[in-house]
Amino acid sequence: MNKNVIEILTLLMQIFIDKIDLLSLKKDITESLEEQGYEREDINKAFEFMYKDPFNVSDKDFYTDQKESGYNRVFSKIEKMYFDDEVKTIIYQLNKLGILDTEELEIIIDQMLSMAFFNNLTLESIWELIDDVVDDDYQLYIISESIDFFNGNAIKFQMVN
Repeated sequence: MNKNVIEILTLLMQIFIDKIDLLSLKKDITESLEEQGYEREDINKAFEFMYKDPFNVSDKDFYTDQKESGYNRVFSKIEKMYFDDEVKTIIYQLNKLGILDTEELEIIIDQMLSMAFFNNLTLESIWELIDDVVDDDYQLYIISESIDFFNGNAIKFQMVN
């Protein structure tokens, strides 16, 4: 890897750390870097390096329960970066309950990731998100009673609303 690619990677990492979506701004970033004298080939190499996914998977990356839900999925690199163990445990447990369909679970995970990206992901916000996605009060009750992090929030939440 040449010096220019390393310099570009440093700049891209700074933008990434500042919580700016590199891919959505790739064209603007590329133009700006070209104006600074960097070659397009080096810029492309840096972007490729940033988003190259060697697909390293460990046992902790899966949340699967073939016997109960039949749903098997791997946390993406971005999810692993933004979800702490507590959040991953909630996702594992939601999946293991087997009461949410794949679409509901994916909506919850996508919105959790958006919230985590902006540092707005809390247990309360996760519960509110689940409450927004899941329409069935009995399912909400089961989730709140089965996942220790929520400590019976379904009943508390319904009393407030």
